[in-house]
Amino acid sequence: MAIAQDKTDNFDDLLTCTICLETFTAPKYLPCLHTFCKTCINTYILSTVDKEKTGTTFKCPICRQDVLMGESPGQPETWAEKLPEAFCESCEKCHKSFKMTGKHPIILLDDLVTNKETANISSLIYCEEHQGEVVKAYCVDHSKPLCTLCATLLHRKCEDVVTIETAVSGIKKSEKATKLSTELKETNKQLSDLIQNRKDLRTDYQKEAEFILTKVNEINNTLAAVSTDSSNIYTINTDDMTINRVLSNTFPSHGFCHINGEFILAHNNTLTWINSSTGVKTGQANTNGNTYYIYARERKNYICTDGTNTVSKIVNDIKVFAYTNDKLVSSRGVDVDTDGNVYICSFSSGNIHQLTKDGTLVRIISADSVGIKQPWVIRFKKNSNRFLVTCYNTGKVAVCEIV
Repeated sequence: MAIAQDKTDNFDDLLTCTICLETFTAPKYLPCLHTFCKTCINTYILSTVDKEKTGTTFKCPICRQDVLMGESPGQPETWAEKLPEAFCESCEKCHKSFKMTGKHPIILLDDLVTNKETANISSLIYCEEHQGEVVKAYCVDHSKPLCTLCATLLHRKCEDVVTIETAVSGIKKSEKATKLSTELKETNKQLSDLIQNRKDLRTDYQKEAEFILTKVNEINNTLAAVSTDSSNIYTINTDDMTINRVLSNTFPSHGFCHINGEFILAHNNTLTWINSSTGVKTGQANTNGNTYYIYARERKNYICTDGTNTVSKIVNDIKVFAYTNDKLVSSRGVDVDTDGNVYICSFSSGNIHQLTKDGTLVRIISADSVGIKQPWVIRFKKNSNRFLVTCYNTGKVAVCEIV
């Protein structure tokens, strides 16, 4: 945990961990630039991964942005150690390369939190004319900050020379400074609103893209079923992309498939059969949960997620196989190729599992190998080994072929 402060009161905003609310110890930062104590973020990672079963990712405690730990993340216990330090050598080199910040003293955080006599050094301003001399006065006549040597040698005849504290106090109270501060606050608010609006638009787009890409099911060569919400299922003519009819649906669903005049709706731990013409419920079955999508060959011959890391094949209400794998976390889309092999998208694990007809693992395909991170839905072209797979976090669609 972090160490209590003494002489670091002026650095609260910069040095306080938002988890333990104390001064950083061994600070680590995330890609979103939010920073935490190493032990704090480690504890958070372990509790999050264990609770949400996310596999290779965790969310920033502040902005909830996904943090992906790479292709070989190792055990979650090691993730905090792999995160970059809050201020690295590259940052220090860059900081010293600018004229404005080149002369700023850089203090080790360890020195700061152990209360060495460095806490006040960042408030010092150094003279541009005399290296190493601290600015202590200000010449109002020439509008220039002065060190002791400047005041003695170059400005001793000036009539209006004041201490730097007096000059700063005057600037803070000036009408121009007040106006500028107000304008900066207004600009900052406008930028914040713009960024938030952009995030909202991106989220809406991703959700819409997800629904459109994942809830498309072929009925025949010219008709397809699409749903952008759980209330309506649209039958679309794929020749001219016009709506053929709209079916009102009163049953919840994440995804669905069409088979022999019926839709099978998948939602959490329930599968619901409805008549594709009338919307009347014709059947129901329960699963062990986490059921988002379903593949069906016949009305009572289907494959779907059957729990957090299990996919089952059911034929005539009998479980033919139940495939389970530690690298199958939060399974989503499922489909079958022309040879009958089963493909399962593992959202949190970032991979695609290929199984034989009887549920034996053939191989695990890394999502990175097809250019995506979090595979969501997979669909094979009819009578072909070509397929598309969607990415949840980017909305990207990858078109691939099994060779």
